[in-house]
Amino acid sequence: MDWHRAQRGRIGEASQSCNARWYQAQRQLHNVDLPVYGIPVQTRELFGVLHLKGFIVDNSVLYSGASLNNVYLHKQERYRLDRYHLIHNARLAESMVSFIARYFCNDPAVFRLDQPVPTTRSIRHEIRQFRNRLSRAKYTLPGIHASRDELSIMPLAGRAKITRSIA
Repeated sequence: MDWHRAQRGRIGEASQSCNARWYQAQRQLHNVDLPVYGIPVQTRELFGVLHLKGFIVDNSVLYSGASLNNVYLHKQERYRLDRYHLIHNARLAESMVSFIARYFCNDPAVFRLDQPVPTTRSIRHEIRQFRNRLSRAKYTLPGIHASRDELSIMPLAGRAKITRSIA
């Protein structure tokens, strides 16, 4: 989850109502420990909302330019599929999970949104260091080989570089 977006008030609601507080309330209400991490990558979005959302479930990756909502999940007689790509590839899913675990989950600038969070101002230094580390981050895609005639997928994260392991 985007750290900055999670701290903002939701559209049409009071400013103190934000996603981070909702995650915290849900954690208490349902007594469940499901981590939701806030990743402080961008302070501003270019051209409004310009980012992909990725979901990794088992051996599949779902890329989306839209939020998961009733229209995109074909509820209430409305449906759009134009913003989703479902990719069944265990190696791609594993490379993305490894990247997240390595660069996000244990970083001092990344906090769980389902628990009380510090202010952005108090972790400004950690955020700067995190962005610096992320700019040098690399995906490892073991055994990925595609000829010029084949379609291939290569994950990107911000300014991350990509390395290929030839197996």
